[in-house]
Amino acid sequence: MSIKKRFHILAYEIIVFVVLAVVVTGCSTQPNLPEKQNTEEQVVEPINTTTSCPTRSSRNWHAWIDRVAENEPRLVISGEVDLPTPGYKVKWQPGILDRRQPPTQRLSISFTPPDDIVAQVITPTEVSFTMPSPVLEYRSVMIYCGDKLLADISEVVPTD
Repeated sequence: MSIKKRFHILAYEIIVFVVLAVVVTGCSTQPNLPEKQNTEEQVVEPINTTTSCPTRSSRNWHAWIDRVAENEPRLVISGEVDLPTPGYKVKWQPGILDRRQPPTQRLSISFTPPDDIVAQVITPTEVSFTMPSPVLEYRSVMIYCGDKLLADISEVVPTD
């Protein structure tokens, strides 16, 4: 084979290689890069998940003082909330007890979503909490979820 013919074959192979390289790199997917944010016109605020509450609604709240339990009075609270999926974990946090007579007890309830994949269906969920009661009578019990007031129970019934 002559040198001229080898040169032409080599030139064609290089051209085909370059064309294939351009096609292959042109077909690769580019990640969607966010556009540069104009800070003068718009500012994106992060979502504060600590104050959000996943409950859709709540109902049937009751509070009572169990005076005979273990010789120490206990405040018992129960109710029902609608959550967006089943499997949420519930955490209660007692809040402040104001100085009025009788006082108002504030409580916070928070929900942690399930780790697994679950069906997204509104799920009625019963919640309850029991805590030692420093007083035997309450003006009301207020239950908060994030910034949302779920319930203001004004009738706290003592039981014997």
